Amino acid sequence: MTGPRFTIDRLDPATPRDWMTDAICTQTDPDRFFPDAGGGDRGLAAKRICGTCPVAAQCLQYALDNDITYGIFGGLSPNQRTRTVNSEKSRNGHPKPVHGTRTMYQKGCKNEATCPRGEDGRSCSQAQREYSAAWELRHRRAGAA
Repeated sequence: MTGPRFTIDRLDPATPRDWMTDAICTQTDPDRFFPDAGGGDRGLAAKRICGTCPVAAQCLQYALDNDITYGIFGGLSPNQRTRTVNSEKSRNGHPKPVHGTRTMYQKGCKNEATCPRGEDGRSCSQAQREYSAAWELRHRRAGAA
């Protein structure tokens, strides 16, 4: 176990517990939900249990709301929860980068041959080149003034 030990018994008294009493994990070995990093099944057994749990959604939301960075909660590992949060930020904050843009090029789509291209038909590489050329032109003009 790499993180702090977590069981329902150790929750803060102010934590709402109504849904937690229905959690299937309370009837199983808690060590399954805190696998050692890089070892064993990496929480696969816990994820299977979560897949049958009637309160898995509440459990996942609890882990996300409280920024719990260890253990399997709601069927997701800490890394999976981080990706979920980042995905939500993209949906709720900034739009996800799309193909045919400089941002997508910077995110890793640098192969013009395999790029699915944006709506305007530009590849991510082409968008990056156009941005760079426009940036250079702006800065040359600013330097000349």
